[in-house]
Amino acid sequence: MSHNKFFLQRFWDEWQLGIDNLDEASAFSRFFRNYVGPIRFVSVSFVLIMVAIGYHYHELCTTLGSALPLSASQRQDAFVEFGWKAFALISLLFLLALSNLFIITQLIFKSAEMIGVKLEFARVGPKNSFKVGCVFSRLNFMIKSIEENRRMIQAYQNDLLEKNTVLDESEKKFRHVIDTSPDAILVMNEEWKFIQSNHTAHEMFGYSNEELQFLTPYNLASSSMGNCLIEEVMQQEMDGFECTCIRKDSSEFPVQIRLKKLDSDKDNTHTLAIITDITERKKNTQRLKESLAEKELLLREIHHRVKNNMQIISSMLGIQAISSTNPEIKEILEGSQSRIMAMMLIHEKLYNTVDIASIDFKKYTHELVQRLYDTCTLTHENITHTIDVEKLILDIDTALYCGLIINELVSNAFKYAFILRDHGNVHVSVISRNNHVILSVSDNGAGMDNKIDISKTKSLGLRLVYKLSKFQLKGEFSFESSPTGTHFTITFSPKLLTQFGSEGYTI
Repeated sequence: MSHNKFFLQRFWDEWQLGIDNLDEASAFSRFFRNYVGPIRFVSVSFVLIMVAIGYHYHELCTTLGSALPLSASQRQDAFVEFGWKAFALISLLFLLALSNLFIITQLIFKSAEMIGVKLEFARVGPKNSFKVGCVFSRLNFMIKSIEENRRMIQAYQNDLLEKNTVLDESEKKFRHVIDTSPDAILVMNEEWKFIQSNHTAHEMFGYSNEELQFLTPYNLASSSMGNCLIEEVMQQEMDGFECTCIRKDSSEFPVQIRLKKLDSDKDNTHTLAIITDITERKKNTQRLKESLAEKELLLREIHHRVKNNMQIISSMLGIQAISSTNPEIKEILEGSQSRIMAMMLIHEKLYNTVDIASIDFKKYTHELVQRLYDTCTLTHENITHTIDVEKLILDIDTALYCGLIINELVSNAFKYAFILRDHGNVHVSVISRNNHVILSVSDNGAGMDNKIDISKTKSLGLRLVYKLSKFQLKGEFSFESSPTGTHFTITFSPKLLTQFGSEGYTI
């Protein structure tokens, strides 16, 4: 509301300005003052015509109400005269209204076109200022519009030139990267013709850019690749496909190819081929394989010699045990011989296995327990053993520690668990659960003292089992004993543990 009051007050103040100070008025005030004449003329014409119609109507009423009697024809003539006069005046009013409405409409549209343009008004009055002001203002507006459009076009041209410069620089950098790439880069169209290539491709195959444009993958692939295989490869995206290519001089070389589809437009699909020469890689791989085979051979020879040396040590201990008359010394020598046999068996398995870094623990356990059975049960033929070991592979150290533990527990069971009995059974179990290995050795013999402290016992074998379980395998050791037998359990997490499948195993 306050805004409207301010506008009206400003309009009134500007209306009071003289013609010399009209430039200080707003565009609206100047427009209204210059073109208020047509509006005033329409208003005065309307009032005068209405007065004339009222006057003739008064005459008609006076004539009809006179004292003299009028005939029917006279009354009719009076009505006809009033009718055509009223019709003429009303028609004149209608024409004046239409003409002034047209003038006012033109004024409104002209003023709308001249928004924001400073008008120069003539001081001779509104009679000639309308046409002159509109013409010059329209010309001024058109000139300013043309100038503004010219500046905008110039700005667009400068922006486009700058973008083209950036695009050219980017294209040069991209082309430099493509040309200096160590891989051959080729672009093929839907007909499998090479339409683009980099410098590496020219050096790799020995063809120039013009020569490559007349070639297809059939010309670059070796004769060992059939056309069907080439078509199968080209119709799909490949990553790391290895094959043999042929140069211009007919020499062949191994390559690795990566294919990627490029959608250039709706109808055409291009294919990007990145080709890497893997000749040196193949040579290095072959050298590594040969070196690895040589090292494996040397390592197998080392395991074989260690096994032979342990065999010699075991034989020497056996000879000393046979020649000794002291039962305690004889038992110590036989125990040492048994432990060496367990370690010797590890090296024997490593010498004969394909993977010299791990042990097939199931086969190792079966062979170790069988050897202990053959050695310790010469006089106890009714003693049996059962083995329940899953197919596992273990690293060398873990297998060695487990072998020593099995050696001590099984040999003790064969020697001491069935002294007062004619028959018995020793059960060895190795299973894996939740990335843990559970090794258990049990027997149904006479049992042992359940309160014995394994870590402080005088038995070297039991102390060795406890320390190997706690400090080497980082596992948990426990045992239970009763008159019906003894059960030892060791639970640990191996460094390497993989279960066998039906087709073999991997590490």
